[in-house]
Amino acid sequence: MSTIASEFAEILNTVERPGDFYVTGMTAMFAPHLEVEGVGPVALPLLPVQVKQLIAVADPAPYGRGEETLVDPNVRRTWQIDAARVRIEGRYWGETLEAIVVQAAAGLGVTAPVTAELYKLLVYDQASFFVSHRDTEKAPGMFATLVIVLPSLYTGGALRVRHQDRQVQLDLHCPEPSDAAFAAFYADCVHEVLPITSGCRLTLIYNLVLWPHGRRLAVLNKAGLTVTLPYLGELASCWVERVVTIKNRRSGSRHTRLPDTCCGAGPASADTLGRSTCLTATLPSCSPA
Repeated sequence: MSTIASEFAEILNTVERPGDFYVTGMTAMFAPHLEVEGVGPVALPLLPVQVKQLIAVADPAPYGRGEETLVDPNVRRTWQIDAARVRIEGRYWGETLEAIVVQAAAGLGVTAPVTAELYKLLVYDQASFFVSHRDTEKAPGMFATLVIVLPSLYTGGALRVRHQDRQVQLDLHCPEPSDAAFAAFYADCVHEVLPITSGCRLTLIYNLVLWPHGRRLAVLNKAGLTVTLPYLGELASCWVERVVTIKNRRSGSRHTRLPDTCCGAGPASADTLGRSTCLTATLPSCSPA
């Protein structure tokens, strides 16, 4: 690892976060009214006969690799139904969802207003799974994925979430038909779904989005924020200058021009760093778990 990358990692490790990279829980709920286009009302807990009906109107869930969108059952074997074809409502559903979002935001250490946008309804029948991957940003301001498991009978399908050197394995199975389990995690976390060994799991996938859209999470470091950010700005400017210089050498250009977001305006802000740096990975990226 280069000196600049090492210094970035060392400083970012000192950032204090009030939450964790994931949160999970269980909540009692009144069964909502769930309706899917082409199927009609869906009973909860999910009935075996309706599993076949849902799969008949669903699409094989794809995954992304680079700029490609692929369907490969060796990587992801899951069925998806677009949010536009799903209607979920009920007298208490709004309160239930709001309570889950509040718990998720608190567990992730987010104090800014958060809204949940339904993205997909996923059907995990027997042998369904998803290999390790990262989610891509599906909406402006999206920072995390929320998974809500509706009452359904199944075994297996544990959710593994990894961040740096930490990994958790979450069992989202609910013993009571009146309960719903949920998990939320930051979108850059590597995660996977282990195979369903029996039955079928019905899952709502939401994008957790900062409100207003496009707002970015602030860097929290109570002890040294004012010291850390200027130095990070200097490192970012140095890093960008090196990258641009190398590219210019390869292209034969005699001039080095840095992006306006990294020079000429003093130390970089947390928002500038968010726009000016990126991390790449060879893991699949795709619609959320």
